[in-house]
Amino acid sequence: MENSSKIVSHASSWLVSEHHTMGEIIISTKAQVLDVNGNPIPKLYVAGEATGGIHGGTRLGSCALTDCIVIGRTAGREVAKDPLD
Repeated sequence: MENSSKIVSHASSWLVSEHHTMGEIIISTKAQVLDVNGNPIPKLYVAGEATGGIHGGTRLGSCALTDCIVIGRTAGREVAKDPLD
């Protein structure tokens, strides 16, 4: 077995940056955008990092992809159910 002190590995670069803004668009459990009174705005859905209020005042690391996938899927299903006018 090789001496581990001689193994060099570079998985990724690290830079300081803003990567998640804890969005301010509040949504329902159906991914509908809510107005200032907490009522759904008809035919307006949002998903991903634009949403807010999901994690409270803080955010757990590595959950942005989950936000996008789970809420995006929810939004897609709800949009598909919403008839076009």
